[in-house]
Amino acid sequence: MADARAVQGKVDLRSPDIASTRKFALVIGNAAYANIPQLKNSVNDARDMCKSLRELDFEVSCFYDLATKAEFRQAVRNFAVQLNPHTASFIYYAGHGVQINGENFLLPTSVSAEASLDMEDDSLNLGYLLRSLASAKSSPNIVVLDACRDNPFAASGNMSEGLARVDPPLGTVLVYATAPNSRALDGRDSNGLFTKHLLAHIGEPGRKLDELFRVVALGVEDEARNQYKYLQVPYRSSSFSGDYCLAGCENPAVLAKMEEIARQSAEAVRRIEVLNEENARLKRQTEERERNIASLESKIGLLNKDVAAAGDKTSGDRADLERLKAALAAALKEQKEAEGLKAEVARRNAEVDGLHRQIESFKSQTAELENYRQRIAVLERENADRLRVTKEIDEVRRQSLDAEQRVKALSDENARLRTQAASRDANITALERRIEAATSSASSAGNESAKANAELARLRQALQQARDERNTAELMDRSSDREQEIAGLKAQISTFQAKTSELEQLRQRIIALEKTNADQKKMLKDRDSAESKVRPAIIPSF
Repeated sequence: MADARAVQGKVDLRSPDIASTRKFALVIGNAAYANIPQLKNSVNDARDMCKSLRELDFEVSCFYDLATKAEFRQAVRNFAVQLNPHTASFIYYAGHGVQINGENFLLPTSVSAEASLDMEDDSLNLGYLLRSLASAKSSPNIVVLDACRDNPFAASGNMSEGLARVDPPLGTVLVYATAPNSRALDGRDSNGLFTKHLLAHIGEPGRKLDELFRVVALGVEDEARNQYKYLQVPYRSSSFSGDYCLAGCENPAVLAKMEEIARQSAEAVRRIEVLNEENARLKRQTEERERNIASLESKIGLLNKDVAAAGDKTSGDRADLERLKAALAAALKEQKEAEGLKAEVARRNAEVDGLHRQIESFKSQTAELENYRQRIAVLERENADRLRVTKEIDEVRRQSLDAEQRVKALSDENARLRTQAASRDANITALERRIEAATSSASSAGNESAKANAELARLRQALQQARDERNTAELMDRSSDREQEIAGLKAQISTFQAKTSELEQLRQRIIALEKTNADQKKMLKDRDSAESKVRPAIIPSF
């Protein structure tokens, strides 16, 4: 019974983030700029984000094409007054953004096309928004900036490409669509590349913030590299260390199953208590009847003796005797009828035993589901690891290919240098031979052959020039340096190959684990389906 009572307590399997915390969201999408290039997807992104956040039970304030800094500030101010230490917030901005002197500015649609100091006065400083969150002391605060798609101004002077890195206030996660000082892709679909992947994963239960944005980043990097041949690396800076899931930290199907098991278990416990109380009542009733019968039999025995001794003298004793005999007969009849209750008690005891076994089965199913939940969490991390490992393998292979190409280029250059050195050596040797021949000819002719002397001088000058150009030692040194670099690159290639093999083995292990998990999920689903067809009702009626 101790175990049964323990199951009775109210079971609440929900994670804290989906319990009582109020959640507020501010979404702004600016696209219809009057003086700078308009954006294709910003308003689409904001509308879709509003819809997704409402489905996640956020109280959402949505704004599109805010024209002035005043409108921007008012939207932030009205949003911030709702926040307090017991609320969570999500802020999303899609539109143009720039950094000036290391500070980030979000641009309203009427901003001037001139990249001047006036822009700092005409745009919303991101610092204002972050200070509003710091004052409210809400947590967590998720701030997402998809604001670096195209630089509307030439990067010059005090203005730089993309947004600057900022340290967010306590309890805040600051997410950029791309790394600081770089540009994000607008994409070919109806959503920007980053927001497309965020929308794909934001509603998935069980994804904590770090894992959610890691999976989004991996998807963005992969699509940017493979579809656009571009490097876009989403970036986040965080001062929030808690566990928080936008869509709840539990898988709803598993959560519903566990809640159903807890409900059935509690009902089984209550039924056991009812049956135990009923059995105890029947037992007390039977014992009372047995005592009554024994008392009646004792009284009848005494009156029989009295009547036998008195003969016919007392009609009153005979009447009492008859009355007691009638009461005994009635009690015996009632006891006989009560014999049927013993079968009912035995049946109920059997039902109690069955319910106890069912409770043990519930405990086993709950433990199995808990292990399943933990397994899912592990495999989700391993899936993210698999994407990371795949990316690392691609990078290592790229580096290895670069090294091989460098080795080939160096080898070709060394061969060219050796050919050049050999050619120059051959030329010098030929010149030396011609000089010897000319010297011999000039000596024979004495001073009579000015032409021979002139030829000799020319050849000697050519020889000196060839020797100056040869610099055989320098060429050999350069060749030697390249040979050393080639040896280093070959060693690096070997390291890359070993690392690629190691990463490939890790990826294969992760894939095998994912397959095991899929098999376990199917087995659990098949078993649940079978149980739903044959499982009897837990609470029989009496």
